[in-house]
Amino acid sequence: MNYCKKKFGLLILTCLWNSMIVLGQILGVNYQALISAPPDAYTIPIPGEDIRVNHFTSSDLVMRFTVSNQQGVEYIEVHETQTNSLGEVNLIIGAGQPVLGTFSDIAWDGKTKTLSVEIDYLMGAGFQHISEENLYYLPHPLPLQDAELIAKNNRLTESVRNAAGLDLDGSYKVNTEARYLYNALSLSDADNRLANIVQENSQHIDMMKDDQQIDASFEDQILTISMERGGSRSVDLSSLMDGIGTDDQNASEVRLSQELLIVDEAANSAEEAIVALKKYMDALSSNSSDDQTLSLDEETHTLALEKGGQVDLSSYVNSDDQTALEVEFENNLDVDGDGDNEGNVEQALISLVNMLYGCTQPKACNFDPKVLFDKNELCVYPQSGENCDRISIVPGVFFQGGYVVDYDASSQTGLIIADSDILLGGRDTFKWGCRGTDVSLTADDSGMGTESTNAILEVCLAVPTAASMCDSYVKNGFTDWVLPTSDDLEKIYLHRETLRAVDGFKDLTSDMYWSSSQNSADEAKGMRWTEGNISSEDKLSEHRLRAVRYVSF
Repeated sequence: MNYCKKKFGLLILTCLWNSMIVLGQILGVNYQALISAPPDAYTIPIPGEDIRVNHFTSSDLVMRFTVSNQQGVEYIEVHETQTNSLGEVNLIIGAGQPVLGTFSDIAWDGKTKTLSVEIDYLMGAGFQHISEENLYYLPHPLPLQDAELIAKNNRLTESVRNAAGLDLDGSYKVNTEARYLYNALSLSDADNRLANIVQENSQHIDMMKDDQQIDASFEDQILTISMERGGSRSVDLSSLMDGIGTDDQNASEVRLSQELLIVDEAANSAEEAIVALKKYMDALSSNSSDDQTLSLDEETHTLALEKGGQVDLSSYVNSDDQTALEVEFENNLDVDGDGDNEGNVEQALISLVNMLYGCTQPKACNFDPKVLFDKNELCVYPQSGENCDRISIVPGVFFQGGYVVDYDASSQTGLIIADSDILLGGRDTFKWGCRGTDVSLTADDSGMGTESTNAILEVCLAVPTAASMCDSYVKNGFTDWVLPTSDDLEKIYLHRETLRAVDGFKDLTSDMYWSSSQNSADEAKGMRWTEGNISSEDKLSEHRLRAVRYVSF
């Protein structure tokens, strides 16, 4: 048996005090010891040893336990107990009568603590100090997460202590790295300084949470901003407004960054450029049959023709904060020649685009004579036996550039007459021509106007003549107009009442109208609408012209 020698010649065994028990939800340290008797008690010899001891058996006593840390006493409790027949006591430190502190409040933070044991043998005679041992363990098992938490808390505690300038003994020193502690006279002074800072910050936070209404006004280039609870600021923006606020510009005021040469005309504004483009496109429309593709590269902003020639528009991109719809023309401009003026740049550009591409087939219902380049997949044609308005083809119905005079449903062929007389400047009458020349290939038969007109053109070279005027006539997109034969004139006369009811025939006069039918080398045939009789007229006489065309539906 291993015994420990203690002061006063007393023997105490404390080999099992470091274990933990839980009784009735009471946490504590299990303490077991063998209590030796006071010096004046009888002794029992121990074999092999020159020592005489006696256990304090079956006797009442009081034990006092004191738990301390490096700074002082944390907890004191006493136990009134009794040894057993062997002199042993079995106690739970934490289950006794507290004298100082509470066992559950002991900070079991892993740091060394001491346990002091004292005994009162006579139940009131006074305590004798028996032992003082280190406590290295917590009074209950410590889960891993709790241990990690304790370690973290220790680190934080140490950090706060150092930041506060506290030594281990509780003395204070200034920490110049902590702004609220710098130049503090004491820990209490530092605490007051910190409280003041918190108060100031809270005031600033309250101000930041202020939901005052902010109003702004702008007049005469002066911006004024006012707050609901008082205070305002005004800023003169006149020096910053040069070139700003130009949303009310017209196209003539929208300047180009550099002079743009369009064919042979220089343009310095958006309106000048559009006018020049319109002029050039009008020229193309009347003289060009080239069906080149016009393309726009949206990345490089380059406008290019298929067979060469391009314009770089990149320098004009995003040069103003207006939309093209907002840039109005200073002067009225009819870009597409439809009689309606385009009021702004966007409308003009749309009209120009529509002039570029579309249906160029005169027989189509959506034929557009102003279109420069074919996009005939857009063409829409009428149903068989109907015009574009879904009206059956009969005399007096408008169809393919003029009014129907005659229609054969079985062969789907017919005669179309123009809706107006041919004019050249202010001139409305013309010679037949070739007086003294026998144009033998002309015919009277209806439907032979093309052959008769071509026969006249081959012989009669001096222009203008009735045949040359009809041959060069362009009306409603059609160019195959001819001088009608004498029989064609008679068919027109037969439907005169129907034709007089439609636009273009109300102005028919009683004047003579030429046919393509020759009577002799000096005379050709004509007819007055009011009479309906074919007569022979001198080829040098001047009469009116009404062109016709032959169609197959």
